[in-house]
Amino acid sequence: MFDLPSFLYDFFLPFLLSFTLAYATLQIFKLFDKRINLVIALSLTLIFSASPFFKIFTTYLPYFSAIFIFLLFVAVFLYGSFRKSEVVLKEVGKFEYKRMLEDLRKEKEKLEKEYIEKLQKAAGREEQELIARQYQPRLEDIDKRIKVLEDLIKRV
Repeated sequence: MFDLPSFLYDFFLPFLLSFTLAYATLQIFKLFDKRINLVIALSLTLIFSASPFFKIFTTYLPYFSAIFIFLLFVAVFLYGSFRKSEVVLKEVGKFEYKRMLEDLRKEKEKLEKEYIEKLQKAAGREEQELIARQYQPRLEDIDKRIKVLEDLIKRV
């Protein structure tokens, strides 16, 4: 009597796997047309299934498959964990950049008020120029820093 589970697990699935691997390898290297690759892969798989290595292949295939699936799960899990961490870190960084941007804008506003008050209190033209030389570089520096933070926020 024909034993279907034995045929399925001992011959058909390993045959299908070895055929798929052979065909995929031929398709990657693109030496021949798809139909020719199909015939070559089928021929190689039939030859392989008649060899003693096929019995070894079918014996150890479940063990290697289990190990491979476990390692694949671990790799996907780690990738997903680190990817999620990266996204969270980007959001935290974006939040921090926005906070720094607001602080800089407040500092600029305060410095501009102080600058205008000192200009109004200045007695002469020379004193106004001196005040301008003190405040203009600081205001320009804050403007540059604000621009850099705005660019960072756009990129993140």
